[in-house]
Amino acid sequence: MQSYDSPEQVDPQVVTERKSPDEDVEIREWIRNAARASWLAPLIAFGVKVVTREVLREFPVGGLVVGIFELLLILMGLICGIVAISSATPSERRRIRWPSTVGIFVNLALIGLVVLAWFALQNIRAQHL
Repeated sequence: MQSYDSPEQVDPQVVTERKSPDEDVEIREWIRNAARASWLAPLIAFGVKVVTREVLREFPVGGLVVGIFELLLILMGLICGIVAISSATPSERRRIRWPSTVGIFVNLALIGLVVLAWFALQNIRAQHL
């Protein structure tokens, strides 16, 4: 193994770009925000449903738009939780473990409920035809 003492002797294949402390802080903050977003996304989707419930009775087509928006929120919460837990350093994982895990499981449960409801509606529709 070769020893390099001065910058001129550094092997260019071995050099990796080092992050500045500010970039490291920004990355850690982004990971924490992604973990937070993973459990907040279903709450925001529920809030949107509660707020728009009365309006959707008058405009049924709006229900499709709101439903797609809520599903996208839930999917983004799931993606944020997975990205946060997979991109965190081992020391950072202790800090984000619970928020991202709760977010992942809540979002998966909601996606599972949507899939079950869709199959149930298809089954009911097939029985009435």
